[in-house]
Amino acid sequence: MKTIEKIKQTLEIITAPLVAVLLIWTAVDYTAYIAGAIAVCLSILNYIELFLKRKTNV
Repeated sequence: MKTIEKIKQTLEIITAPLVAVLLIWTAVDYTAYIAGAIAVCLSILNYIELFLKRKTNV
């Protein structure tokens, strides 16, 4: 569980600077795709974490 939480925190911290740099160097489309992909990864990690919590509580 701690590993998933660390990955989520890292993605949350990296997202804003990464999107800002990409917005400067690339088109808006690529920046939106990257931000969307990171959001999907965070959602998947939240779901996995929820599933692991439920399994350990049973």
